[in-house]
Amino acid sequence: MTGFEIAGAVLAAIPLLISGLEHYLEGLSTVKNMRDHETVIENLIISSTTSLAIYRTSCEELLAPLILPDNQFYDLLDNPQTDGWKDEELGEKLNARLGPAAYLPYKSAVKLLYKRIQLLKKKMDLTDELRPKWVRSDGTINTEVRDSFFKKAWRRMKIGFEPDKYALLMGKIDEDIAKISELTKGNMTFRNRRNRRATASFWISIRDLARRLRELLGSRFSSASSCQYQHPGMHITILLFP
Repeated sequence: MTGFEIAGAVLAAIPLLISGLEHYLEGLSTVKNMRDHETVIENLIISSTTSLAIYRTSCEELLAPLILPDNQFYDLLDNPQTDGWKDEELGEKLNARLGPAAYLPYKSAVKLLYKRIQLLKKKMDLTDELRPKWVRSDGTINTEVRDSFFKKAWRRMKIGFEPDKYALLMGKIDEDIAKISELTKGNMTFRNRRNRRATASFWISIRDLARRLRELLGSRFSSASSCQYQHPGMHITILLFP
């Protein structure tokens, strides 16, 4: 894949990764004495949600100056099945938009980001569609496969006793996205109404992700509390209430 094809693949993959992690967390909640392991997955969800927001914004900033037709612009940002990022003419325009100084670093950064997401998929034993193996393609749960998965002690140990490795990998993903964001901010003097509308639509989806995360976490606390997450480009405080 070219650099821009990979950029589109990453944009499609991060929401799937978040959904897969949410299913993973729900699966852990069915097993006793798994609270420490759940914390590892919760941290990954928080980090991934933040990363999605920053990366999506970087893609908007990359595309906005090209003044693409509405249908093409929204297809690239909102359709995970699109082949639009493979378009050679688009690639040439994006190459020119970044310029010779930023194109190669951008290409290297998105390739490395994609590899890290694939590594996280492997560590979590997710499918190619970034789903846990007990989640069917239609989103329904195969409880027999799920229960069998979590009965294997080595899987629990792999998650629970290597939290630093997961945190390190997610931290590297955050750093990659921060670099990509900086590279796409160059020459950003053009903002139009369409771009603002796309941004607003996306933040609605981020709000929904945050609401689901709050519901997952809030059920585990009996009193109001908060957790904080520090991202290279953003600081988040999530308040939890019973």
